[in-house]
Amino acid sequence: MSDRGTTLDPNKISINDLIYLSGLIDGDGCFFISKRVKPTKAGLTQYMLKLQIQCISESFIDELHNTFGGVKIVNRKKPPRRHLYGIEFTGKLLTQMCELLLPYLRLKKPNCLNMLEMRKTYNGTGGRIEVPKEILAIRDHCFEVSRHINTHKPYVLPPCCPSA
Repeated sequence: MSDRGTTLDPNKISINDLIYLSGLIDGDGCFFISKRVKPTKAGLTQYMLKLQIQCISESFIDELHNTFGGVKIVNRKKPPRRHLYGIEFTGKLLTQMCELLLPYLRLKKPNCLNMLEMRKTYNGTGGRIEVPKEILAIRDHCFEVSRHINTHKPYVLPPCCPSA
């Protein structure tokens, strides 16, 4: 497991490791920004940020976890479905991973840039702290950009579609 302040020692990973992970993220990774539906009791808006990779091979996820750190997760499924294993990067490690991977990403480069923009609004102090409205506006914008990038639904149907 990792804590909020965990970072990666760049001397322990190679450029090939970063290129490999970038390809994996481009294909199966997810830069995820979610917004709490209801504000907290104090009326604060909260966001959750993470970079996530999941697959059915636990040994593969263990290898990634040993190399890059992060948090290993297990989504238990009822048989006959197999368990889904994953690794998540959050906090300072998320920022560091984005900075290291950015030069090698192709498909998910816009997602990574948006995540870095969002992470700039965090000062490393966790918890339920009040955030200035200007910062909340940036966070909300990044959240909307993330939703737009990650959606599978087109905003306008192409003319070839019968329902258009």
